[in-house]
Parts: sequence; C-alpha cells; structure tokens
Amino acid sequence: MPQFNLNQLRLKNFRAFAELTKINFGSRITLIFGKGSVGKSTIIDAINILSSSYKNKTNLLDKSNRFHLSKKRKLKEILLGFSVQETSTDDSDNDIKGVDQIYEENKDGDFYPKSVDLFSKTDDPNDEKFVSLSNKPIETQSIKNNKKLQDFLTSSISFIENKTSWTELFKYTFIHKEKLIKNLDSCRKFNIKRQTIDQKIRDVQLHKNKKPKKINEFTDQDKKKIDKLRNERNALLDEHFEARGFNPAMFPFAGKNKDLKKNLIDEHIKFLRSKPTYEKFIEYISSDIKDRKRYLYKNYKLYSARDLFNEVNFRQNLDELDGIVGDLGVGRNTFSEFLCVSLTTICTTDFDFIERELFKWDDKESGKVLTADAMFRTCAHFFNPLLDQIKVVRHQENFNNVMRTLSQYSPSSSISSNFHKEISANVKEINRWYSEFGYDFSISIDKIGPRGETEIMYKKDKFKIPSDLGGSGAQHLLTFLTEVVSSKENTIILEEPEKALHASMQIKLAKLFSESSKSNQLIIETHSENLLYGLLKEIRDKNILKEEIKIIYVYMDNGESKIDELELNDKGGFKSKWRDGFFTEKLDLL
Repeated sequence: MPQFNLNQLRLKNFRAFAELTKINFGSRITLIFGKGSVGKSTIIDAINILSSSYKNKTNLLDKSNRFHLSKKRKLKEILLGFSVQETSTDDSDNDIKGVDQIYEENKDGDFYPKSVDLFSKTDDPNDEKFVSLSNKPIETQSIKNNKKLQDFLTSSISFIENKTSWTELFKYTFIHKEKLIKNLDSCRKFNIKRQTIDQKIRDVQLHKNKKPKKINEFTDQDKKKIDKLRNERNALLDEHFEARGFNPAMFPFAGKNKDLKKNLIDEHIKFLRSKPTYEKFIEYISSDIKDRKRYLYKNYKLYSARDLFNEVNFRQNLDELDGIVGDLGVGRNTFSEFLCVSLTTICTTDFDFIERELFKWDDKESGKVLTADAMFRTCAHFFNPLLDQIKVVRHQENFNNVMRTLSQYSPSSSISSNFHKEISANVKEINRWYSEFGYDFSISIDKIGPRGETEIMYKKDKFKIPSDLGGSGAQHLLTFLTEVVSSKENTIILEEPEKALHASMQIKLAKLFSESSKSNQLIIETHSENLLYGLLKEIRDKNILKEEIKIIYVYMDNGESKIDELELNDKGGFKSKWRDGFFTEKLDLL
C-alpha cells in the first residue's frame, strides 16, 4: 500500500457541487457510479486540479476554472479540500491531516487560495481545525517585481486557537513562571547592551547634523571605532550563543511597525503574573501570533525568512532578502516561541538543538509543533507525497493519444517511447493478465527502424501483427493495464476501464484491481455492474475487506450534484439501496 492515501475530498461551489460535499475514499478501492452528466467526472477533475497545481508549483487555478463555479451560487469562490491518511502506522485514526483552500478570482481572472485551513483528526470534530491563513496577492511593488516570488501570496494567520494544541504549554508555563520571568529579564538586559553598542556605531556613522557620512568622509579613527564596536557586539553574541540553555539573543522582541514599539517584555511579565485561565492564555498567545507573524505562501507551504534564504535562493543578494523581510514583517519573535524555547531548556536535558517551533516538556516525549510554518511543514509530510503520487488515466484522451503513437507508421515520440519502456519492463506480468482475460496471444516490443524505433506487436501462432491492427478491447486494456501493473505506491484514478471490454472481462477487472490495490490506491469511475459484482466476489473470497472499499453513487437533485455512500456487508452484499433504481434496467427488458 502507499504510505499515504487520499482519505477524503471536499467540494463546494465547484460545478454542480454547490453545497459542501465530503467524498470518502477506500484505502484500497473506490468505485464511483452514477448516470450520465451527474458529476462523476467532476470528482476526477477536482483531484486532478489539486495534483496538477502542486506538480506545476503554483497556487493558481487558471482562467478556465471560472467555468467550474457553480451556476447555483452567486459567490465567486470555490472550495477544494482534501485529507490524507498515513497507512504505515497502527494508530491510523490519529494520522489524518487535511487542508481546505477557498479560491477567489483575482483581477487577472485566475483563482488563488484566499484562505487556507489545516485540519487534524481528533476525537472532537469541533476542535479539528488547528490553523488558518488569510492570503492576498502581493501588493508591495518591490516584492511584486521580484521574479523569484512569482505566484507567491502574502499571508497572515487568522486562526490558531485550537484548544488541544496549547494544554502542555499552559501547564508548564505556570509551573515555571518565575524562571520564565527571569529569562524575560535576561532578554531585556541583553537588548539594552546590544542597543547601546548599535547606538554607538550609529553615532560614529553620523555627522553632528545627524546626516549619514559618505564612505570618503570616514576617518581612520572612525573606522577603528566602528571595528572595535562591531567586535564588541560579536563577542556579546558569541557569549550567549555558545552558552548552554536559554539564549536571550534569540529574542530581541522588536519590530519595525509602530504598534511594536511598546515594551513587549513588560507586557509578557505582567501577563505571566496575572494568573490567566486557559481560555485567556490561548487568547493572549493567538493574538500575539496574529499581530506579529507574516509569511509568504505558495503551494501548501508557508515561507519564513529562513525558508526564503534556503529555498528561494536569495543567497547571492542578502540585501534583497532583508528588504523583503522588512516589507513583510516576517521573522518577528512571538511569545509562544519564547515559551517553547525557554520551557524546553527548563524541562529537558538535551540543549544541543532547540527549535523555536517545538515544545518538549520531557526527554521521553517527542513534543508538540506550535508555530504555523512548522505546522505546514508537518502537514507537507502528508500532502506532498500524496499529490505527487496521483496518476489519472482518462479513457478517451489516453486511448486516443496512446493509440496514435503505437502505429508503425507514426514517427517515434517520447510518449510512445516511455509507454513502450513501461511495457517492456513489465511484459511478463502484462501477458499474464492478457491470459487471465482470455486472450490467446502475447505482446512484445520490437525494433522496427534504423534509429531504434519500437513497436508493440501481438504474437500468435508464430505470427506477429502490429498492435494497432488488433481489436479495440485489447488496445484499450493495454493503456491502463500497463499503468496498473507498473505502478507501486500510487493513487491511480481510472475513468471507465470497462469500455470496449466484454462483460466477462469486466468481471475479471475486479481481480486485477484487487491485486493491484495491495500496493496502490485505486479510484475508479465506472458504469459497469459486472465490475461491481466481481469486486463483491473478491470480498466474499476474502481477497479484500469491505472496510477497504468505498462505493459512491453520484446523482442529481434539483440541478445540484449529491452523493450517497453505499454500505457493504461482510458477505459481499449491500446494506444500502441503490438510488434511482440503478442496475434495474435488465428487469425492465424482461
């Protein structure tokens, strides 16, 4: 099985899914049924959009997505959300992470994620959201013109008040209140020393009229004074960074905005001595974070100053980075970060690497991540592999495109070359399945030209014919059979695999999918009752558990797409009735 499975898809105001719709997926196989034009392909499209935007490294849904807006709603917003489940742990209920993005149209006609919500599976459904972002397009011209920041959004935190997130931090804060106050006081003393040195440097750099000196106006004595003061400042920093335990140099508690000129240290000390309730503690912590933290956002990731330096490659121009950081207000210290660092040094013995975002209250505990950017990094551990492993095999486009490249009369192309390589690498397994489906021939990859072009051939009774001269059923089977057989640890989405296949072969598809789902997650849009009956037989034969399968029925109600999730029993039958009398058409013919 893949390490991460698509657990749920959430749609709102997306095509005919006007109301919020939650679609749950089986850990191994999901079958999506429904009559024509009711919204089955919409589900596939939504997953494909999420995966494509990630792989193309952009937040934006292109201009064509305005046609995805529900005609039933005047609100020009689309909600696309999903959750991911980790499959490698025993306690899987606690290993589900989700994200909802509400997209809004910008002035260029593209849709960007105006808001982002992160969720985690908990025992309390009302307390599952743990952080929300509010995003908007970059407006600062100096940043806007920077090509490295194309498609980035400016981001602030709009929610971080999850009641279960702060319990340990609250408890240990007031157990060690006096030590925390002592640390805050050390921050004050350090800041005074550093500010005093910085002021002396500025005094040397200015004329008596307070105008900055030009380079050629600095005397040798000025240069010696500045060098001496800078060495003094560096020695002050080295002294604190080399010491074990809490380091006050990490928390200047300063910022450029007017509202940050107040004495934050005094405020924090006053708060610690006020004996607040848990609710007041969360309110104080979250308000501080909201006021002080700004980020850049792109493609399910928050970027702090450190991230910009490391990943967006500002290493060659630090002045440029400093300007961006200053304009955004990123990198400011928060009270929660101070508490995490201070309490970790107080409660644990491992001081080698203290992280601002992680609070460890015991050497035996892994700790809790309590900053927004770190929360996103944690969730990226789930989201990124899942979005990367999604493969969509669409019937019509895949069939037509692939078949054109298979002809011996068509020029060699990268599409055909890659496809042929996949077949060649898995030819033994592919031929085994051709035999399972009742075909009396095998396939091979043969060279047909001086440049090493390859062609798929059908071999029977010592004779070979090009694959494009074979039957459409065999051709169509090959297009998705190759994908299913060659894939490992992927989420594969198949659109109508039963097309051009005889009813008996459709039943055998269930065996193929059941076997493939041991190492892949399969999501299948289908009209085939035979495929369904074959899958129910796999349950009865104990090749797959009913808990590992989801049957989704999509229908139209008053012009809106809705879903039913049909329940199965252990014997491979249905607990639920089919809406609209689905699969009763045969009876009507009798």
